[in-house]
Amino acid sequence: MKGSRDDYIKILLPLYEASVTCDWEAAKAIIDKRPELVRFAITDRYETALHIAASAEPTKLAEEFLKNLVNRMEEKDLELENRGGDNALFAAAVSGSPKMVDILLQKHKGMSIPLAASTYCGNHNMAMYLYDASEKMKSLTHIDRIFTLNHCVTADMFDIAVKILTDYPEIMDAPAESHFILDALSGKVDAVNKKEPIKIWKNVDSIFAKLRMKKRISKKDHQALNLLTRVLKSTLKFNKHVIDKILFRRVEDGVQKYSGIVFNAAAVGNTCFIIEIIRIYPHVIWMPNDDGHTIFHIAIMHRHQGIYNLLYEIGSRKYVIASWTDKKENTILHLLGLTIEKVKLQTQSRVSLLLQRDLLWFHDVEKMLPPPLREHKNKDGQTA
Repeated sequence: MKGSRDDYIKILLPLYEASVTCDWEAAKAIIDKRPELVRFAITDRYETALHIAASAEPTKLAEEFLKNLVNRMEEKDLELENRGGDNALFAAAVSGSPKMVDILLQKHKGMSIPLAASTYCGNHNMAMYLYDASEKMKSLTHIDRIFTLNHCVTADMFDIAVKILTDYPEIMDAPAESHFILDALSGKVDAVNKKEPIKIWKNVDSIFAKLRMKKRISKKDHQALNLLTRVLKSTLKFNKHVIDKILFRRVEDGVQKYSGIVFNAAAVGNTCFIIEIIRIYPHVIWMPNDDGHTIFHIAIMHRHQGIYNLLYEIGSRKYVIASWTDKKENTILHLLGLTIEKVKLQTQSRVSLLLQRDLLWFHDVEKMLPPPLREHKNKDGQTA
């Protein structure tokens, strides 16, 4: 609205304050005298009273204010955009409630549904509501569906992500999308390992518990794991070169390196992620990264017992893997010893406990090594 400073102070500022506080009586008194103000910008960002009201905290008072304001507007008024190009429905989707969005959609059913905005902001209830309101993203482009899916995965809205892949399985035809989702899930340790995945038995030959990989993880009500399995199975249609690129490689400074998703999952201790990948791609256990470390070497370096214990599920192959040396001629025992040195930098009270733990690790790993390798020297001339 263009006008004098007096107009702003006497008319627009009170309307703005009424919109912020959801004071309908105050707003009504102004709008009754100047009905056209419902479609005027009342802030420097070109926001209308509707933008302000739709951005309010979702209370009963705010809902009533919004409903009364919408009743004073024409359908096309709801499409007015602020300086950022956002209409009031976008504002409601980001910060409002499904009820407030419904008020706007009841007035203008043809408005574009800002589903991606709600998923980007991590508003689960709103995203679920808008997914249904958008008729499962029927009017969205393929690219917009991918963006929405990626936002859901990033924001831990795995149930909606599964819905999207169920309705639009063709999204997974692109290797890049498989890589994005798997990369995100590889770092979500708490989400993927939500439930105790495997029953544990004591192994009389080992100080560690023995993990039974043949015991399947229950995926009921575990949408992160459900999503992981679905995406992994969808990659089976790709050739081996593409699969290896998805799972093992990462571009750093324009150079492809073997430091990708699988190795990241091992480094952060994402045991269930590793188990699900091994189920579908057993050759994962043999793949080294650029330093010559398998997932088991990495697990030992970071003290992730769950992944290390999987060695006891691969039979005699564990002795082959344990016998490998990396690019610096370090055995798996060297790697354990080198990381023990870092323990000494901890506080004294923690050092004692950690060293006791690492001593148990050392003895267990040592049993796997053939006797000649127990005294093997690395490139620095050091034994483990």
